[in-house]
Amino acid sequence: MAKLYAGQSYLRIQFSTGQDLTGCTVACKYRKPDGTEGTFGAMTISGLATAGVVYYDIAAGDIPAADYGEWLFWASITFADGRIAPTEEVRKYFFDEPFTTPTWAFCSVSEIKDYLGLTGTTYDTVLTRLLTAASGFIETETKRRLMAQDWDATDSNHIPECWYDGDGSQTLITRQWPINSISLLTINGETVTAATATDYYGSTGYVIRKYRRMIYYASGFSDGIQNVRLSYNAGYVAGSREWEELKLLTIILVGVIFNARKHLGFKSETMMNYRYTRQDLKDTRYGDPLAESILNKYKRRVVA
Repeated sequence: MAKLYAGQSYLRIQFSTGQDLTGCTVACKYRKPDGTEGTFGAMTISGLATAGVVYYDIAAGDIPAADYGEWLFWASITFADGRIAPTEEVRKYFFDEPFTTPTWAFCSVSEIKDYLGLTGTTYDTVLTRLLTAASGFIETETKRRLMAQDWDATDSNHIPECWYDGDGSQTLITRQWPINSISLLTINGETVTAATATDYYGSTGYVIRKYRRMIYYASGFSDGIQNVRLSYNAGYVAGSREWEELKLLTIILVGVIFNARKHLGFKSETMMNYRYTRQDLKDTRYGDPLAESILNKYKRRVVA
């Protein structure tokens, strides 16, 4: 039988009572893993009442995600004359609801399992949690949104990334990079369009210098307070060299945490274009020198 998960499973609880249920009401009773008892509601008589078969379909919210563990179920029969009789208990185990891979992760659980040499699903939940934590950690450490996404100057949540002070220069340094595309650029409310092949560095359009996180505009970004508005897409896209490096970083970090109880020792390895020596966790800030090297490469540099 497939695993049952708290918070998401469909289940029919069925009992054969061995009683003629004509004129009876039957309720589905339960006991949670913490010992709390309660009643779901009336059970449905299946077929003829004389057959004595009843069932209850677990509804959404009946088994909260936080209440994983062993549940007990039984039918409580109330006869026409007021007598009450319980059936034998049925035990069902509901597992902790599995995490899903975060949308901002550079790799999947299956790729981590390949790296760690794991098979089966025993560690899937813990690996997904570690993947979520590692993905958040990478963005926190680099102080960047690394995966490609849209930044909209009309969205109040994106103002810090999209509104800039003009300083009269011909270049604008964006807060997220690399710049993949620009959907809107305005200066003092006037729209600026992209330069064409014939006026690439002329005064009529802007030029994206993708990896320098820079936009060039010959006429200049005139002085003002938040007078430059930019809607753009920035970040690394799947399949790029940078994406593969960040995937490797994520896998290594999850592996370091997963294997934290093991002594890694010294070992020379070659991965992608890197050759490095893995040392004990205490010898490097992030548990692995290659992880430290990649993280440092993508960090936002703050100039005093």
